Amino acid sequence: MSVHFRDLLLVEETFPGNGVVGPADASWLRFGVPSGGPCDEWTAALAIKLLGDSTEEYILEISNPCRLKVLQTTPLCLFGAKGNHRLNDEALTPTGTFVAKSGDTLSLAPGPAQSLVYLAVPGLHATSGNLFQALSKGQVIRGKNLDSFKGVTVSLASESETIEIDCLLCADSQLQPGPYQKSFQTNRIGTRLIGQGPQLPGYERSRPCVRGAIQATPSGELIVHGPDGPTIGGYQIVGAIAKADWGKFSQLGPLTDFSFRFVDLDEARRKLIQRNELLERANLLEPD
Repeated sequence: MSVHFRDLLLVEETFPGNGVVGPADASWLRFGVPSGGPCDEWTAALAIKLLGDSTEEYILEISNPCRLKVLQTTPLCLFGAKGNHRLNDEALTPTGTFVAKSGDTLSLAPGPAQSLVYLAVPGLHATSGNLFQALSKGQVIRGKNLDSFKGVTVSLASESETIEIDCLLCADSQLQPGPYQKSFQTNRIGTRLIGQGPQLPGYERSRPCVRGAIQATPSGELIVHGPDGPTIGGYQIVGAIAKADWGKFSQLGPLTDFSFRFVDLDEARRKLIQRNELLERANLLEPD
């Protein structure tokens, strides 16, 4: 059966850092292609699930101001960082689904700076695979009708003032818990941290790298690999952010204090299983 796509949204204004992204695909790593996918995979998957789509769909990842014109009435789901989000003149809370009518204006501006909000569009049509495709002014975003739709919002527990990121240590690692801050040098490739890391002599022979890997430069600067980061690297790897906390780290704004909480592999796996179970229950939520 053929799928009929419709012109749903028009990009009226956008900035670098906003784009369309598909699900991560680690099968390309052996060819030197990064796994890609959303920076905050869990939040993106939850937004798609609440809308009623498959978690293997594409989604809009917004980290800077963006203005969209609604071309046809459609359900949408906005989830992620708070900020100045508006549907026409009304404030929009990024916690669930809503209906945008033809002619509406959707303005998104996540805060703090460089945090992320995700906009799920029914059957979002893209050809970028798992890699990030930047939005451009005048671009038409296409999607399809949903067979069914229910209005759902989700309230998540607020983070405590002390932010901890779960981290796995490499053998003989000299990485300290912190505190650290994310610098303004952050994007989908990686993030440079503010805070002294271990000063290790020289460079190593290049070795495979994955998302979340923490490298230490000879000067002690720490670099955390993102979803579009390199697949090999010569700086020594001193640890890796646990997969369940990838999104939590991605949502931190620059100059936000955080510390690493060192965990073993079993604890990291348990936390990831718990997050996945919560995601599976999302489709059981009742309409508001």
